[in-house]
Amino acid sequence: MSSKRKTINWVIAIGLIELFLIFSTATKIDSLSIISLVLLGVFMAISLWTMNDFYFKIYGALINIFSSLAMLIAWYFFHRALILEMVINSGALPMLTQANPKIPPEVMQEVIRIFSQQFPIWLILHSFLIIYAAANWSNKAWVWVRVFGFFLVTLISFYFSGIGVIQITK
Repeated sequence: MSSKRKTINWVIAIGLIELFLIFSTATKIDSLSIISLVLLGVFMAISLWTMNDFYFKIYGALINIFSSLAMLIAWYFFHRALILEMVINSGALPMLTQANPKIPPEVMQEVIRIFSQQFPIWLILHSFLIIYAAANWSNKAWVWVRVFGFFLVTLISFYFSGIGVIQITK
């Protein structure tokens, strides 16, 4: 068995274990997770069939693009900040405001609201860079772009969200 096929089989095995753990502990599975799981299965099957890991590498980027488009549609057409709604519904907003008591809760909420608009744009750009890296760069470069690029995109988006809110509140 080739090393590439062995690696893909290990990824499938780990994914199945993770899936089992999620289903065994979760009380409710949302439809986005199910759609994501089905797409993962499709991309894994294509990767196994073609013996090309490119399809596996771009799976996460495509999910990010679709999720980001949904967030942008919600922002521009329905005036909903989905990330802010998620933070409020999960009860994380009080924890975020307690983490830095110098920032008033209204300002923290506004930063997250603006982040809900800016982050999807940065995430789409990051996803296109992941696809480019998967097609043209080494595996190590792809991992760096995928992992550390995500953290960089998140930091940049939070920075610009915070700067915009701080300028408004002054």
